[in-house]
Amino acid sequence: DHPAAEVRRRAIEALQWFAAKALDTLTPFLADADEDVRTSAMTAVEQALEETESETAKLGYIESLFQVRGACDTDGLAMLGGQLKGLSDGAAVAAAAVRVIEANRDPAAAKEMREVYEFVTGEPYTTPDAARRWLRESAEAPE
Repeated sequence: DHPAAEVRRRAIEALQWFAAKALDTLTPFLADADEDVRTSAMTAVEQALEETESETAKLGYIESLFQVRGACDTDGLAMLGGQLKGLSDGAAVAAAAVRVIEANRDPAAAKEMREVYEFVTGEPYTTPDAARRWLRESAEAPE
């Protein structure tokens, strides 16, 4: 909460040493008023996510950010969406995308999650019912 952006950026640099353990502490910086602070926070979060071995943990963290209106700017949402597109459990990612879209707390987050849904499923997001049908069918499909 320090008024000087440089101090907030230095705090982010220090938090980077803690990797995934610092994700919750880094989160507020994603919505900082200073662009350089936001950029530093995005870099730190991206690195921490890359070091997080559990895809379930990554998905949970990213989905929670998408559920909070204004948790990060559009660049941050795009970075997080890219992280989701790299996860191997497409059905879990699609389910998270549907939850965010249906919650409709943040139009920018919903837009990004539509892109994630479409990337993962190969289908356009049309309605919640169609998305739930895709999720049911993917859960029933043999591996």
